[in-house]
Amino acid sequence: MRIGVFGGSFDPIHSAHLEIAEQAIGELHLDKLIIMVAGTSPNKPNAEAAPAEMRLKMAGIAAKDIPGLEVCDWEIVRGGMNYTAETLDALETAYPGSEFYLIIGSDKVPGLKGWYRYEDIVSRAKIAVVLREGSDRTGLKEEAGDLLFLSVSARGISATEIRQRLFSGLPVTGMVPQGVEDFIYEQGFYFPQGIREIQSRLRAALTPDRYSHVCRVMEQAADYAERFGVDPEKARLAALLHDCAKCMDKKEQFALSGESEYIPAILHAPAGAVIARTDYGIEDPEVLQAIRLHCTGDEGMSDLDMLIFLADMTEHGRDFPSVNAIRDAVWQSLEHGMLVALVYEDRYLREKNAAIHPAAGRAIQYFKRKESAL
Repeated sequence: MRIGVFGGSFDPIHSAHLEIAEQAIGELHLDKLIIMVAGTSPNKPNAEAAPAEMRLKMAGIAAKDIPGLEVCDWEIVRGGMNYTAETLDALETAYPGSEFYLIIGSDKVPGLKGWYRYEDIVSRAKIAVVLREGSDRTGLKEEAGDLLFLSVSARGISATEIRQRLFSGLPVTGMVPQGVEDFIYEQGFYFPQGIREIQSRLRAALTPDRYSHVCRVMEQAADYAERFGVDPEKARLAALLHDCAKCMDKKEQFALSGESEYIPAILHAPAGAVIARTDYGIEDPEVLQAIRLHCTGDEGMSDLDMLIFLADMTEHGRDFPSVNAIRDAVWQSLEHGMLVALVYEDRYLREKNAAIHPAAGRAIQYFKRKESAL
């Protein structure tokens, strides 16, 4: 067999890793390419932000739809410091008689001769290099001798940047596969400790499906916040807590809500604003208002209010008939997205002979006036 080995901490695995993997499988005519997720690397001791088992799960999610790509946990299971030569020892035992290719970035080439048992490594495996911007093939060959070069270049995505963006509430859309992004948001291991503590409490307070929805709303809110210049940390917090009262008893929701009319479908929003303040310690009035208005809207909504309302309606798990029309409308502006979303919601409720909250009626008229004034 022709087997490629692509090792790293994958903290997290990202889209550039997968582009490299697919290119290597094709160009090197590999029977399989093994994503070897590091336990402790001699080049990055104690540098990982996510636990090894989580990095392994992310790699598995990313690899599952790519033919010829598989993920290996050997270095994690083995424990301790892991060296490439020892990984090759294990692979030769598992796949006797196979031909091995090590996939590395060009930034690793200058230090290659210093690797543990370097001569042993190059006698048993061919080195396939992914060029980074500014790398020189001739210079690299002078550094390390016989090298193969993949035609794909390393795209400008770094795991460090992804972790920093996630910590700050910024989106990583397109930087990691969708399934990996969902997993990251649900687990929260790249988020600030305060956000992680709220997530832990919400897992206990919500059903699994509702918690997953909340995390997808956080993803969408991050995207909208960057697009429309809204504070990303306020957007993340409001998105995270927008459904914090969703799974409470309806009578309890009504008692907390301050509403004069019993409209069950919307009670969790005003009740959630109360719970966010009393149980989760949120004092920011902008965040609390965004939570309160996320079902009904109202006239005079702020950008944060609109963002949470629309993120809730358009997160990627939603599949109702008009969702794509609402998503397209948001691309034009938050205001236009609100009008399209509110008109859809109004029509849906009238078809169901369901009660319509007065704030929703005010919101429709408000956004119609704003649109006609343009």
